Amino acid sequence: MSKNFAGHFLFKKLEISRDEDNKLADISNLVIEINLNAFVTEPSFNAIFTMLDSTDFISKFPIRGGQNINFEIQYGDEIRIYTMVIIAVSDIANAEEGQTYAIKCGSPLLVKSNFSRISKHFEGAVSKIAKDIFEQHANKEKENIRFWDDSINSESIIIPDWSPIISLLWLAKRAKSKISNTRFFFFQNTYGEYNFLPLERLKTISEETPQMFVFNQNKIGVNNKSDKDMNSIESYTVNASYNLLDTAENGYLSGEIFQYNMTSKSTNTIEHKLEHNKKDVDNELPLWGGFKPSGMGRKIDKINALNDDLGESINKTLDVSSILQTQYQRSNNILSITIPGNNVTDIGQIIDIRIPLAAPKQKEGIDNKNLSGKYLTVAKRHIFSPSTSSMVLDCIRDSNIIGAEE
Repeated sequence: MSKNFAGHFLFKKLEISRDEDNKLADISNLVIEINLNAFVTEPSFNAIFTMLDSTDFISKFPIRGGQNINFEIQYGDEIRIYTMVIIAVSDIANAEEGQTYAIKCGSPLLVKSNFSRISKHFEGAVSKIAKDIFEQHANKEKENIRFWDDSINSESIIIPDWSPIISLLWLAKRAKSKISNTRFFFFQNTYGEYNFLPLERLKTISEETPQMFVFNQNKIGVNNKSDKDMNSIESYTVNASYNLLDTAENGYLSGEIFQYNMTSKSTNTIEHKLEHNKKDVDNELPLWGGFKPSGMGRKIDKINALNDDLGESINKTLDVSSILQTQYQRSNNILSITIPGNNVTDIGQIIDIRIPLAAPKQKEGIDNKNLSGKYLTVAKRHIFSPSTSSMVLDCIRDSNIIGAEE
């Protein structure tokens, strides 16, 4: 990476196959922008290609949903190869030099899942049942596993005519973790690797020295080549959880959750108070984040979850079990940062973020302790433009530091 400037990449090719004769066409010259998007709440990452077409290729080839698409992106000496399936062609519009449109692609497993159903009885460890389903329906040559954690619980279950993706997401919610009282997630990162594990597990498998990203370093230039430039934060935004009036009104900071377990035919009340433990910031509480100001908060029987596609809050019913699931929602301490593109950073990683104080006293280089520290990456948008690439990362952590700097 150090031999290239910050955000440097080479777009090697984009090939599309035609259904009737498997003919491959290279349409790399039509691409004007690429977006790769991944979330820990989604079972598949997606790729969106913005095209400028002056030859009416979209109609002549033609391009339509269900076709395979292959593309390659090179960083330094490493070439990443992707195989995806076209989900939709949208946003078609006329332009001076032709017409523009967007090609949206998903994983082969996601598309195959729409045409497959499972109606079967399973018995055994929940994680083993999920892995058997994945291996049966995934493309063995092109869809790989990154982490697949073992669950501590075994069950006898019937999957009633569900798709493989719905089955895997449901099993993730039933799997119990060995290391914390939380549930699993099933997601795919932007390198096409699948994960089945609780988010808390990622803290134990990350590198001892995580990547560090620093805001307000030397300005990034198109010819900068140092590691310092590669690790610079171009901009950042703080999630709305810092609006205390809004979070208190919606019950994010504290409350009681009433859970109904249909399996054991019992009810359970869980009280959560999002207070920071200064002595143990890496405690086993779920990664909800936040803290409870004195006298604020109210009882709730629903949780507002984040809808990643629409970027808005929606009411989402609670899962019926006595164990918790880490929530990726507006109540988390979410910091969004924009950095130069690279071939290392992805969702499900621990990174170290350094934000300096706006007006440091006495000496320079003093970090803002409320914003700086280790975060878990939970969402990623990787943008490739003609001249460079950049990433927008949503990063989450357990808690805030309470109290101002002296």
